[in-house]
Amino acid sequence: MQTVSAGFTAATQATMRHPVSKLEISWDGTTWTDESERMVRHSGQLQLNAPGDDLIPPGSVGATIIELWNGDGRYSWKRTDGPLYAYIGSDAGLAGKRVRLWQGFMVSGAPEYVCIFTGVIYTWQDDTVVDTITLSLRDMGFAYLQDKASTAMFTNIRVDEWIQHLATLAGISSVNLETSLFRLPYAWLDDESILEEIWRAAQADGGRAYFDQLGILRFENAAHWLTSPHDTVQWSFTESAYQSPASRFNPDDLASRVIVEMQGRVPAKEAVVYTLDTLRVAKPGETITFECRLTQPAAIIWTPQAEKDYQVVSPGGMDMNGDVTVSVTKYAQRVQVQLTNNHATMPAQLIFFQLRGIPLVGGPTQEVIKETASPPADLERTRSVRANQYLQTHAQADALASLLRDRHQRLMPVWELRGVRGVPQLELGDRVSFVDSQAITGTREGYVIGIRWTYDGYFSQDLMILDAENLFPYTDYFVIGQTALGANGRAWY
Repeated sequence: MQTVSAGFTAATQATMRHPVSKLEISWDGTTWTDESERMVRHSGQLQLNAPGDDLIPPGSVGATIIELWNGDGRYSWKRTDGPLYAYIGSDAGLAGKRVRLWQGFMVSGAPEYVCIFTGVIYTWQDDTVVDTITLSLRDMGFAYLQDKASTAMFTNIRVDEWIQHLATLAGISSVNLETSLFRLPYAWLDDESILEEIWRAAQADGGRAYFDQLGILRFENAAHWLTSPHDTVQWSFTESAYQSPASRFNPDDLASRVIVEMQGRVPAKEAVVYTLDTLRVAKPGETITFECRLTQPAAIIWTPQAEKDYQVVSPGGMDMNGDVTVSVTKYAQRVQVQLTNNHATMPAQLIFFQLRGIPLVGGPTQEVIKETASPPADLERTRSVRANQYLQTHAQADALASLLRDRHQRLMPVWELRGVRGVPQLELGDRVSFVDSQAITGTREGYVIGIRWTYDGYFSQDLMILDAENLFPYTDYFVIGQTALGANGRAWY
């Protein structure tokens, strides 16, 4: 939960509330411009995907819709006389402009806010009949979703360290990464989506990666909700604080058997990992660049040597190895080669080129199977986690299989509190409690995994809450820095 003043908390709980909202847009990519006075209404959602068809669900991209008054054409990207034309008159228009949305209350006669969404403009729609424009936003994850990259080979790297490297590669500077539970024997990218690989790596650790309302990339490991402050309730809802509750659950989430597939990687013997298949010619004084795609990743790639790994000749067959410079940029599954012809008059023909190294080969696929002691239903049901290249060790697969078996041997209700008197300081993952005297006995506790909101002078939310009961099989875990490891303490699976 975001830190707020005592006055803000009191204003949130007050019977008579004065909600206020603030909108900031960075038109020039550097400074923030306050556009609040033109805002008509806004709505949006943030969520953590609940367990479902994917036993360990990937991340998701949050969305927001903002309606602004545009009677003077301020936001019309084709208005050459508009005050923002210098910033939005390009071929991209408003797309990609960064946005911050704040929500709060009047406290002692002054507005106080918390940020509830940070993202970029995705699309927009003018409505000249009512003089408004509607902006459709996506959270910061969308800004990086299409970024692809290739990397060198990394060995024995923690999942959070790998995510940090990928974030740096994408230019994501605001991160909050927990130490992962596992290390990856091998990790690399080969022209793959950086954000999707961040999600996959987090899945392999049993955790999750997502962008929060402040635009910060967060990685939380599988034990995150066992630690402070998530081990205690951070906000309580009485029955009068919301309009109607609903619960949803899917019997298909039940599992009597869980299978986690892993595939180890091992370095093979030195071998030729690439052979040139076409003639390359560099004119006198010219530098040519070409890319070598390897059929499989390589743990090590040797720098090519003249005569042994490449041969350059003139059109008449004269040796020109001494007249060229060959340099390489090595990635795990591809190599970029630059060949510079230093001869003043003679073209250089690269007639032979190979790369040698230590290829990385996949070991046999293995399955770790965990069965429940008492099947949760009369019918057998098997759930599987497969095809995640970051699942490479038996210990990793065994721990995940145990976690998922214990979690999916019972239904996991997701409670939806509709029409909540909005609590803008709530964050995804916050532990809350609520009462519904007609549907449940006593007080239920759970973790906020979804927030939908609307503001049109009144601020309300719909909250999706994953039931906390039996989410973890034990209650006496040993937590470094918080508890003592006693005779009955549980360290992990």
